[in-house]
Amino acid sequence: MAEALKIKPSPQIARTLKLLTDGTMSKWSNGRIPKLTRDQAIGFTANLIQETGSADLSNLDVVEGGSGAGRGAGQFTGARRTAYDQWASRYPNRNNPDAQLQYIAKEYRGDYDPNGNSLVGYTQSFERAPAKGTPQEQAVYFSRNYFRPGEPHEDRRVNYAQQLNQAYPIAAPMSIKPKPKVNPPMKIFGISLPF
Repeated sequence: MAEALKIKPSPQIARTLKLLTDGTMSKWSNGRIPKLTRDQAIGFTANLIQETGSADLSNLDVVEGGSGAGRGAGQFTGARRTAYDQWASRYPNRNNPDAQLQYIAKEYRGDYDPNGNSLVGYTQSFERAPAKGTPQEQAVYFSRNYFRPGEPHEDRRVNYAQQLNQAYPIAAPMSIKPKPKVNPPMKIFGISLPF
């Protein structure tokens, strides 16, 4: 990906934010992943956008060309890619946010760990996520602690968190609707009216 994307508010992004903040991920992970705050969810989702290169999260089952040939919303490589490929071969709708996040939750709780070796849950990146912090800070945290990319492009992740923060300003659980556009105030004789 050559440059930062312009975020396109979409049902897929809204659904992702909702699943991260409403307790669904906690349920899917058997409590390993706590409900995320709005800012944590935005930071995590900003990472998904960077990893997939999909500005509206409509294309989640992507295969990275180049470095690690990662696949899926988390751009899984190595043993994590092998487990993802096995899962993907049995799951027909891999571009669905529910499917991708359910895979992430189950992988995190250890369902796909080969020979008892943890793929990612050992990091405790969800349990240790800072309770406070801006969406931009959360994006950097999840990049460094959960996604751990070879080329982080943290500037893009921060940019996406800023865009998401503006497009989805409502506190958790996230609304399905993006922020409505507001018309500028009406002016009469140079005076702004509040309606």
